[in-house]
Amino acid sequence: MRIEKPLSEDFALAIKHPVAFTALLGTLVDRFECVAIIRNPLSMLASWNSLAWLNDRNGHAPIGEKLDAQLQQDLAAQPDVFERQIHILEWFYTRFRQFLPENAILKYEDVVQSGGQKLTTFFPQAASLDEKLVSKNVNKFYDRPLMQELGEKLLCREGVIWDFYQKHDVEKLLEEVNSVDS
Repeated sequence: MRIEKPLSEDFALAIKHPVAFTALLGTLVDRFECVAIIRNPLSMLASWNSLAWLNDRNGHAPIGEKLDAQLQQDLAAQPDVFERQIHILEWFYTRFRQFLPENAILKYEDVVQSGGQKLTTFFPQAASLDEKLVSKNVNKFYDRPLMQELGEKLLCREGVIWDFYQKHDVEKLLEEVNSVDS
């Protein structure tokens, strides 16, 4: 990518390509300041399942599988699409835990709640933000019965997901889903 305009000393370029960058994170952290913004695991799964064009919906992450042979093997060995999706989510969290310092992992919910100011750690200009952000963790386009099923699957698991979120975070989201339907 060629950038032709003059850039200031404090220029920051933020690029979102989560699967590829997560697969390459071990290399990227040696050259760049890397940040992960994570989100309630249940809302991530619901989001993936709301987008027909997204490969994660089918339990695959093609670029991740191309760059990480172990991920490809693990997903190929799992016949259940939702178990593959959860494995992809665990893969993300495992790599974040392995390669990023704790202060480089931000929660989407904290960014929303702070009106964007939580981004100040990495983008000092964010200190002046006071945006009226609204959480999309219970998005109207998410399949509510599927969220219930996925939430139950998540709550039966142990592992790296719970290094970042607590089971009560998923339970609370399930309560919100059920109250929206009532």
